[in-house]
Amino acid sequence: MADTLATFIEAASSGRLVQFRYLKYPKSTNNPWRLAEPYSMSDGKQDLLLYTFQVDPTPDGYRSFMLHKIADASVTDTMYIPRRTVTIDGAVVQPSRAVPEPAWTDAARAYRDQITIAMADGEVTVDDQHACLLLAREVGLSTEERDYVHASLFHRILGAALDDGRLTDDERKQFRFMHRTLASLGYAPGA
Repeated sequence: MADTLATFIEAASSGRLVQFRYLKYPKSTNNPWRLAEPYSMSDGKQDLLLYTFQVDPTPDGYRSFMLHKIADASVTDTMYIPRRTVTIDGAVVQPSRAVPEPAWTDAARAYRDQITIAMADGEVTVDDQHACLLLAREVGLSTEERDYVHASLFHRILGAALDDGRLTDDERKQFRFMHRTLASLGYAPGA
């Protein structure tokens, strides 16, 4: 993730667009290239949020992207004229809300990342489950933190599904996959 952040900072410092893929949810296979103007960072609920103006695909304006869901970032040769003040190049993290949200501990982040890795190929084996449970025990993850991570992961795919106002068969499959996976690890939202 440090390399991704450095890439966004380099792009902003040189006034160039950044190209990357955004992994909406762990099992996602359709991750088109995105082109964006990098502007700032803020401390998000789960991770750093990178605030950009997305220019491709289909210019949809200002967007925030969670750092841990960005892959294959690179600086392009295309220059841009800033639409607003660029602060990411100074690596200044701006608080994103007045009321603090529950903190993501290092243990919770490590556990979330382990689950995401386990789910990446669309199948969670007994070995994957064991690795997640072992990591949770090793990092001292509390039951409350575990439940929060599980709810957050489920919320992520729910939000991605609701973005376009319709629920596809693929999204239904992802809900079932996520629910089964989280239940096998001790808690699934809605269970």
